[in-house]
Amino acid sequence: MSPATMSLLLEYGFAYDSSLMADDYTPYRVRVGDILTPDVTKLGKTTRLIEMPVSWSLDDFPHFEPVRLDGNPQAGLRRTDDVLANLVDDFRFMAQELEDGVMTYTFHPLVIGRGHRMLMLARLIDELRSLGATFDRLDHAAAEFARSPAHEAIAEDW
Repeated sequence: MSPATMSLLLEYGFAYDSSLMADDYTPYRVRVGDILTPDVTKLGKTTRLIEMPVSWSLDDFPHFEPVRLDGNPQAGLRRTDDVLANLVDDFRFMAQELEDGVMTYTFHPLVIGRGHRMLMLARLIDELRSLGATFDRLDHAAAEFARSPAHEAIAEDW
């Protein structure tokens, strides 16, 4: 993320973002000014902006909506049972590997809103509840992450 974008988000009061897609299950504080070359790795300043995890594999659009770009079709129209199995197994993996993971599913009303997909969404919620999932809004999850003593240290100028 560029320093200009960071400044704009912070100026307008954004507490979190989900555009960087650098981790599937763990929130983290966004940095600016990283230097990454084959010879040098220097981490930039940590900001107060929190990156919430997001992944294309947890988004309904690539699974269900066909797209044709330059004659290269993206399949879409997957069976809901297959998509449900993927979504639940991603949760199982996260729960097994992380104590405090956050899983962000992205459902677009015009995609998930079809009858058979709504039935899948209901089954997903039931299955996740049976596996011990709790549900919350991203702003609440970001605030909980920010309150954690391990994640409080940030650069004063951001």
